[in-house]
Amino acid sequence: MWSLPTAKRIDTQYLLACCGMLSAPLNDRFPGQSTFKGVITHTGLWPKGGVDLKGKRVAVVGTGATGIQVIQTIAPEVGR
Repeated sequence: MWSLPTAKRIDTQYLLACCGMLSAPLNDRFPGQSTFKGVITHTGLWPKGGVDLKGKRVAVVGTGATGIQVIQTIAPEVGR
């Protein structure tokens, strides 16, 4: 039994943390990445002030749960 001390006490038999084994950013993973002139960010290190994506051409690398959530969230504001 897990007892989770949140704003409300939750007692549960199962706890799914869903942290993702690839949540740590990987640097210089792709050829040319170190010389790329655009902005590269990792969802785990997303800037507090956000990223201005309005009208910009954006690529999302990764199609896991986080990638899908990012795509759905930014689609209305990006150019393509």
